[in-house]
Amino acid sequence: MSKLIVTLFLLAIFVSCTQPKKENRKVIVVHARGISYPEMQEYLTATKSDLFFKRNEKNITKLTPITNAVTISNIASFETGESPSEHGIVGHLYVKKENEKLSLVSGFSQPFETETFWEKADLKGKKVLNIGSLTLHGKYITHKNVDALSQGTQIGKPIILELKQISSNDNSLVKYRNSNDEFKIPELQNLVVYKTKDSQLIFDNDYNFDNGFVKEATLGNWFELDNNLKGKWLNKSSDSIQIYVRPQYKNKGYPKEFIQSINENIGNPTGWPNIGYYTSKKIDSKTLLEEIYSELNHIMKVFTSTSQKKEYDLIMIDYPLMDRIGHSFLGLKKSSKEIQLEYKNAFSQMDKDFNTIEAFAKKNNYDLIITSGHGFSPIHTSIDINKFLTKNSVNTNFNSKDWEAIGIPAKVSSHIYINDNLSIENKQKTLKKIEDAFSYLKYKDELVVDEIYRREDLNKIGLDHKNSGDLFVLLNPGYLFENNSNEKTFWGVPKFRGDHGYSLKHKESYGIFISKIKCHDCHSIDISKTIEKRLFTDYSSN
Repeated sequence: MSKLIVTLFLLAIFVSCTQPKKENRKVIVVHARGISYPEMQEYLTATKSDLFFKRNEKNITKLTPITNAVTISNIASFETGESPSEHGIVGHLYVKKENEKLSLVSGFSQPFETETFWEKADLKGKKVLNIGSLTLHGKYITHKNVDALSQGTQIGKPIILELKQISSNDNSLVKYRNSNDEFKIPELQNLVVYKTKDSQLIFDNDYNFDNGFVKEATLGNWFELDNNLKGKWLNKSSDSIQIYVRPQYKNKGYPKEFIQSINENIGNPTGWPNIGYYTSKKIDSKTLLEEIYSELNHIMKVFTSTSQKKEYDLIMIDYPLMDRIGHSFLGLKKSSKEIQLEYKNAFSQMDKDFNTIEAFAKKNNYDLIITSGHGFSPIHTSIDINKFLTKNSVNTNFNSKDWEAIGIPAKVSSHIYINDNLSIENKQKTLKKIEDAFSYLKYKDELVVDEIYRREDLNKIGLDHKNSGDLFVLLNPGYLFENNSNEKTFWGVPKFRGDHGYSLKHKESYGIFISKIKCHDCHSIDISKTIEKRLFTDYSSN
């Protein structure tokens, strides 16, 4: 009997040692917004690099986005696995209908109506790291097991300081004064500038450099100012100095202890790029690119630091590089060798960064998923929708009782809302009038509008929601809905040179999915289900 007991005991030990440990897999998902499938194919054909993209070429799949894949609607569908009809984020901007009242809202500010995959992980006790996210919420506002860092919070606003010459005592010492009284920096008030070279300045507040000086700057380079501000000397004029001052930014997220550790170990974020200043020619492409890459560097530093200090089940990284490059420069790519080079540089940077993330994933037993969710198309002309409607005899004065319709400028598309107080007959007349006006709209003999849907047809494209418009207008690539300060025409110059969310009939609209996990006939709303399966399935039982 004793021999039998010993034998059974040893057999039990053998079986327990040979069976695989029960383990749920961990996942890193990188949302690399803005990589279009055609751009990826172009890079793979041209590059000689053997880094991430070439090694994973067989795992790169074309991804179908949702209709109207503007940033926040796309993020909501990517994270919930649902269409806008279900999660409720029907656009970049739209109208929220409550108690017969209409209020304009941003999709970024609204909670989703369904749970995200990372909220499901949180509720099941999984540890989640969410870096660089554009929203800190999903369906819920608070999350117990999530460490989250958003883009950041901007403090103040950017500005161009004009320092005017007010006196000079010889050829090398010149006194300047900040002419902008609304923006006062002690360091830049009543400066004495010593020109050691044409491209170098020394700022001081007296004529005596023996007792030290306030600040030194070189033409075209950044320098530190008080209160974590950064300045850049832009021009080479003899009678004035132009300095571009970036606003302050601070880390934003939760819990407090997590954000405090980032403040102490990494510092404040540099903030997002000032595309508006570039479009208005206040800063050049070099300055904008420096802002783009400094934002990216902060996100990568946070990933490298935080992922090493704590074991997470799910790591999410919002990787902004190609989205920033696309919004800023895509419309110039065909005509500019400089911009073509920057696209090549951006893909090279992604190659390096994804290589780093992949090495971490392999070392720490993570499944790696990289997706862009949507592609990008170039932009050249904007349209002020309500000026357009007004010109076509539609009353858009929302403050009057007899207003007929109001259009919401939401980037590549617009929800148009008809006054519910109109009679059925007048509603139909208004709808027909707007449809006819858009169907004939051309710019330089090119049709501007791609598709128009009435409310009853929005279920065909996953946009049938109580907050959707009575009409939904989707533009052709090249055009954007945007408020336009030009009073003479509804046409304008768009802030962005590239955007996304256009019809799926355009090849540039398609994004990418990269993973060893197979995805056939991939759609952006399938990704969350794939992640959930990897997180919550016990593979040792298979």
